[in-house]
Amino acid sequence: KPITRMMKQKLKGNSYKQRVIEVTAIFDAHAREHLTNREIWRQYLYPVYGFSERTMYNLLKAGAYMDFKEENNAKIEY
Repeated sequence: KPITRMMKQKLKGNSYKQRVIEVTAIFDAHAREHLTNREIWRQYLYPVYGFSERTMYNLLKAGAYMDFKEENNAKIEY
């Protein structure tokens, strides 16, 4: 049976969650300094983590999803 997209999303572990938390914290700290998203990625995230700008947006989106899920204690399924 092939692994579907939804199955892959359920396989995210604690290290992924930790990275989401770290990236969100770095992004939030520097966003207050009125830097653009690309500048934050280029100066603070890429040198440390080495991921693309698109990955940064995916991690930030995952962080928002995790916050929403925790606040509402709701099980959200697509």
